[in-house]
Amino acid sequence: TCCGGAHPTVEPHSVLSRSQFDVVAVGEAERTFVELVGDYERLGHTDAFFDTLRRPGFCLRDSRTGKAVNHGKAFNDCTLDELALPDRGLVDWSRYTRTLNGQRCAVLMTSRGCPHQCVFCATEHHERRVRFHSPEYVIRELDSIKRAVNTNHVLFLDDTLTLNRSRMVRLCELIIEHHPDLIWRGWTRADAVDQGLLHLMRKSGCYALCYGVESGNARMLRRIRKGTTVAMNRPAIEMTKPAGIKCRERKSDL
Repeated sequence: TCCGGAHPTVEPHSVLSRSQFDVVAVGEAERTFVELVGDYERLGHTDAFFDTLRRPGFCLRDSRTGKAVNHGKAFNDCTLDELALPDRGLVDWSRYTRTLNGQRCAVLMTSRGCPHQCVFCATEHHERRVRFHSPEYVIRELDSIKRAVNTNHVLFLDDTLTLNRSRMVRLCELIIEHHPDLIWRGWTRADAVDQGLLHLMRKSGCYALCYGVESGNARMLRRIRKGTTVAMNRPAIEMTKPAGIKCRERKSDL
């Protein structure tokens, strides 16, 4: 068995030591996992199969000592748009319980990485490099979500959805054109929005935003290297509600 994702990438040794997983996929696994499946079909559950995984992209136990050995992260040497769309048709959506605004929703990420220095975030250890899917790719993914999941409710899980303003503007324009019934929510920062952008986002179906306020204490914000201030957070929240968008302020328990 194999697992992957943000937590296993940051703590592969502890995941292996506290679970029954055989392998941890470390880093970006779209390609390395496909290679793992092909090698398993070819070699089966053999020592030869596990030997193929002793390379960047995997963490597994040493055949002699039994200790976990991390062979490093895998990174996709391509643009995000070159990756295939997720096949959500393989999921049994009757078992999927996440809701948005009271309705079943799908989740997606339109970017990877974050340039900020917040000390509490997995990105601190995982991915500083920021890359984006094009707005056109995101529209194709929304098309596939409607076909496979039969919902028009979407949660964007980007670390900072509005980090690239011009891309966000284009995405909103395309959503208005191709998916005018979309209802969505996302996460962002107080220093990555403005009044014009918020009104366009609302027009494209954004009903709520979650800001990473983290704390109302200036000293704490400096301590966690948030890069924002109380004086910056307040205007963003005050702009959001008049735009017709519900506002949630995420706070860290630090």
